Amino acid sequence: MTDRQPPALLIAATTQELRRHAPFDAMAPAELDLLASRLRVRYFARGEVLLAPARGPVTELFIVQRGEVRGRSTDPSQVEAATLLEGELFPVGALIARRATTLEYTAATDTFVYVLGEARFLEVMAASREFHAFCTRRLAHLLERSASAVRE
Repeated sequence: MTDRQPPALLIAATTQELRRHAPFDAMAPAELDLLASRLRVRYFARGEVLLAPARGPVTELFIVQRGEVRGRSTDPSQVEAATLLEGELFPVGALIARRATTLEYTAATDTFVYVLGEARFLEVMAASREFHAFCTRRLAHLLERSASAVRE
């Protein structure tokens, strides 16, 4: 894999697409350009697993470009935990904590995702207060949900 910079036209198209969604709509243009220049696109056919707990610690952030991703617990007694659509990112908590995901993420339709490796994720977190705040708020929200589920 090379570390080449994508063409400026591709970066511009990616930033335009991302800007339609939070937290990207709040990021400064230079920060969003940095993010867009670090992303790679991957395709997953309907039914294909993107991430699963058995695969070990998460090393990439996924952003749904097109399609739909479903997150489900691997415990058969649990119901579907998440449906992720265009512009949504995952698994923030697992990536920040450097642990395996607790859900299995499967493409519900033919799906394209942007992928951001861990080192580049940390680079964008350091460069953008808005992106950092969104990711840490998301993590805090997930921790709160988890704690309330344990109390029930």
